[in-house]
Amino acid sequence: MHRELGLIAFGNPQAYDVPDFVDEPLADIFLDYLQRHGIPEEVAIWDASYGTNFPEGKELVVRPYDWGWDGEDEDMLPNIEFHGIRIWWYKYLGRSMTTDQKISEKRWRQWLDDLRDYTLATD
Repeated sequence: MHRELGLIAFGNPQAYDVPDFVDEPLADIFLDYLQRHGIPEEVAIWDASYGTNFPEGKELVVRPYDWGWDGEDEDMLPNIEFHGIRIWWYKYLGRSMTTDQKISEKRWRQWLDDLRDYTLATD
């Protein structure tokens, strides 16, 4: 994965890239979750990509990219927080995603399975 100029200049200082194999399953989990909660597909595709329309839960927190337009000079909050893994992205899910810890492929795959199970259980 490469770092984009805008990300380097304005945002996310996290040290570890999220592996590419996480992108598609994560997007699918989000899209499925939103559609099961009655959000039409054309809106859900946007919301899944940009992290909007997610109810904040005890275990899963999803936030849209912080453009910094509110004038607040604070550290960017992660876009996804779930079971001890925090992910930041640049503008939308899948784009220059980073995390603050080194995670094995096995742990990533388990995390995706846990996330899928969690979103299915919240229906």
